[in-house]
Amino acid sequence: MKKKKPTQIIALFFLSFALVLGVFAAKNIKAQAEARDNVITSISMTDEKGQPLDGTLDKWENFRLNAKFSLPNKTVKQGDTTTISLPEKLRFNRSEEFEIKDKDGNTVATAKLDAATKTATLTYTDYAETHSDVTGSFYFNVLVDHTVVTQKETVPVTIEVEGKVFNVGNVDFTGVGEAKTSDMTKSGWIDSQGVIHYQIPVNRSGKKFPAAVITDLLKSQGVTYVKESFKIQKGTWGTKGSEWEFQNGTDVTNQFTVNFQGETGFAINLGDIAETDAYLITYDAKADYKLSDGEILKNTASLTSNGEKITDVTYGQTFRESGGTAEGYVYSIKLHKKNKDNDPLAGAVFVVTRDANGQIIGEFTTDAEGNITVSGLLKDDYTITEKTAPDGYQLSGESIKISEDDFGSDKSVAKDVVNEKIPETTTTETTTTESTTTTEEPTTTTEAPTTTTEEPTTTTEAPTTTTEEPTTTTEIDITDSTKVDYPTTTTTAAETTTEEVTSTTEGATTTSDVSETTTQGESTTEVATTTTEAPTTEAPTTTENLTTTETAATTTEVPAATSQATTTTEPGTTQAPAATTSSAGTTSQAPGEKASGKRKHGLPSTGSESGFALSLLGLVSVSAAGIVYYRKHLS
Repeated sequence: MKKKKPTQIIALFFLSFALVLGVFAAKNIKAQAEARDNVITSISMTDEKGQPLDGTLDKWENFRLNAKFSLPNKTVKQGDTTTISLPEKLRFNRSEEFEIKDKDGNTVATAKLDAATKTATLTYTDYAETHSDVTGSFYFNVLVDHTVVTQKETVPVTIEVEGKVFNVGNVDFTGVGEAKTSDMTKSGWIDSQGVIHYQIPVNRSGKKFPAAVITDLLKSQGVTYVKESFKIQKGTWGTKGSEWEFQNGTDVTNQFTVNFQGETGFAINLGDIAETDAYLITYDAKADYKLSDGEILKNTASLTSNGEKITDVTYGQTFRESGGTAEGYVYSIKLHKKNKDNDPLAGAVFVVTRDANGQIIGEFTTDAEGNITVSGLLKDDYTITEKTAPDGYQLSGESIKISEDDFGSDKSVAKDVVNEKIPETTTTETTTTESTTTTEEPTTTTEAPTTTTEEPTTTTEAPTTTTEEPTTTTEIDITDSTKVDYPTTTTTAAETTTEEVTSTTEGATTTSDVSETTTQGESTTEVATTTTEAPTTEAPTTTENLTTTETAATTTEVPAATSQATTTTEPGTTQAPAATTSSAGTTSQAPGEKASGKRKHGLPSTGSESGFALSLLGLVSVSAAGIVYYRKHLS
């Protein structure tokens, strides 16, 4: 056995699935659309003008069937149908469709008349789903089917509606009679679009008509020819019972010219007509306005031979329109919200639910007058619950029940709803809460001074930071590299400052005192200092056994050695150091100025460069180790 390919198995699967889906869809459609046999309540008949039917009917005479209907509430759905069947001996005057509408133009149902099957089918819209107590009426035109009834006869009118039979009455029919001969005649019919279909049979009498001319004139205002519709056929006429039949017809339209006389007349020269020649001329006309039921459209056709009138026929076609009207009602619920003193309450929110299917119609809020109107409802049972109470009032826990029997003749029902105020205890608790909040306010005020007390601490530290900035560096060249001890005299007030501005030279440490500096040795260099109220800063000390040159700027430079000279400023004021002048006459740069000429030595190293280098080296090492570890464990 040959195995099936996977594609074949998949194709069979989808085919089976489609079949199953089709079956379910068909069942679903059938379940949704149902035939309604309890809709038509009565059927009656009148003449074609809607008047009582008296006398007899000939084979082309219409009469009217009138039906009334009522759609059961909560039953009829969109797509449901009702089918009306004519008896064998009656027929529709034409196939057509029309709509049954309410007074506002809403379509309740569509009606389709099928002349071939002799049935009228009503198909309902969703109107019945949104309206209650829907009623209406409709009518359509019928006549005795003279192809079935040829003789004089009383015809019973029995109408079947979804298996139910309505005995409407009887009509008297005159019979079809004999097929009448004519030199020329005219007839027609109007379709559902308002187009009039005319025909002119010529020479049913079998005569000679030399130089025959057919003329026509439309006599109804606003009706004109459809010029492209003209057709001329040549053949023979024969009879079948009471009817004439055009036989062996050949289209000879292109052999003749239709001479139009404006929009409402024409003439056709057929030439010589022999006894065996027969013609059928057909054409259409259309009104440029909507025709009204019962309107008669007239025109006159004539036959002349050798310029003499043989006959003329004035034909009137009555427009008969089937139709109907209906009316459905919508219901409303009116609520009025108030307190026990009958004052209206605004802001209450209600939820309206339809009991039959649990459908939530919506949420509605009372207006300034305390009113709500819920409209567009079916006649049914409803439950109303309060979702939000008005401000200051208790929520009502009781549901409001509306029965379909509660709706009055005005199609509405009204209810009053009373709310109770919220108990006073709730108001007392609210007041107590506000007092507690007020008591906590002094606590916040007490904490404020704590923040203010900390501020002087920051102010005190400021001079220390400022004192470091104005340091000026001078270069000293010491010819003797022998270490020399320099005793210093330090006052207690300058101890803190002395530690911060201590400078290291090559093998010698110099510490100075702001108030007065005494050194051991033969020579003494005096350095002028400016004293302020701020902490005292250091001035350079004198060196022993060295000759000191005193400059006007009180600054001495000796190559290769460094001492510090500091200018003291007021607390909080920053003063840029003045430029220094060397013994060689070269002026050194103040910090921040662009260097020129030979590069000078920078500030003393604090060791941060080495620390940064070590930290950078350590970071690189750790990163490398991490990369090796990451690759080792991922491989």
